[in-house]
Amino acid sequence: MAKKELPEINVAAAHADWQGQECSRVTTPSGQVVHIDSPAYAGGTPKGPAPTEMMMCAYAGATGMLLYRITQGMGVAIHSLQVDARGTYSPRGIAGMEGYHPRYTQVEVDIRIRTDASPEQMEKIKADRRRRCPVHSVLAASGAEMKENWTVSA
Repeated sequence: MAKKELPEINVAAAHADWQGQECSRVTTPSGQVVHIDSPAYAGGTPKGPAPTEMMMCAYAGATGMLLYRITQGMGVAIHSLQVDARGTYSPRGIAGMEGYHPRYTQVEVDIRIRTDASPEQMEKIKADRRRRCPVHSVLAASGAEMKENWTVSA
C-alpha cells in the first residue's frame, strides 16, 4: 500500500454547543460527538467526561495510536497494548481560588505492551513516542512533571 502524502500543517477544530449548566455538546469536523461536563462535586450533571478527563483520554489514546504507527514503521508486531494516563491538578485552580493554578502538576502514564521488539527497538519506540506525541508535547510544555512506567513482555 502506497503511503499517503501528509500535509505540512493541519488545523484541529471542534465546535461546542452549550447544553445548560456546565455541559456542552462538542462536535468535530469528522462528525464525532462527545458531551463535556463537570463532575458532580464541581456542579456538573455529569453527562460526559470532564475536560481534565478528556485530556487524559487524549493522552492515553494518542499514546496507543503512536505506538502502533511507530512499531508498524519498524516492522515490529504489537500483540497487546494497554495505556493508563493520570494527571494531577487542583480543582481549586479551576474554581479561581487565589494561589492555585488549574494546570496539571504531574502526568503519569502506564504502558503495558506485549511485542516482538528487541530491547534496542523498545528504546527507540519509547523515545519516538515522546518526541512525536502532540498531547505529550503540550502537557510537557505546560511544566507538568511527566512520568512514564513501561511493562514490556514478549
